[in-house]
Amino acid sequence: MSRLVFPLAFVIALITLVVIIQSFSKSQDFQTSSNSNTAIKNFSVIPFTAPQLKVVDSDNRTIDEQKIKSGKVFLTFWSVNCLECDQGLPVIDEFASTASVIEFVLVSHKDELKLGQEKLSQLNIALKSYYDLTGEAFQEWEATMPSSYYIIDDQIRYLFPGRVSVEHLQALLTI
Repeated sequence: MSRLVFPLAFVIALITLVVIIQSFSKSQDFQTSSNSNTAIKNFSVIPFTAPQLKVVDSDNRTIDEQKIKSGKVFLTFWSVNCLECDQGLPVIDEFASTASVIEFVLVSHKDELKLGQEKLSQLNIALKSYYDLTGEAFQEWEATMPSSYYIIDDQIRYLFPGRVSVEHLQALLTI
């Protein structure tokens, strides 16, 4: 019986430690999401000029990139085969409907126009998407899938590799 006391005490101590760590982690998450500057601090970059953005619209017409990159712009590269995009695009779309101070731009990477439009329709995305048919813009921006960039007057200020949260988007409103 005494041989079981030490292992049992060890298991109880280990479980207690895990519970304490989890509760500390949850309190840190709450603090991060409640402080908008902290929510995006890790995504800040030294401002640099946004690369070229050679894209077409849904009618396959070339777009003037300066119109896309001026002012406050949240640009997201996405693809029809990206599962993260399936989850992230609706969050961006819903937020965009309430945040008129930021222009939201979607850029589909190497998707056929028809497939891209079908995917947006399937996800109920109201935002307009542009298309990087050759993948040149994706390469030029050194993007990952998905990637989002917060641009102010042609200067990239924040880079979000992967899916963004509502907290990230809300924090951008304070900039």
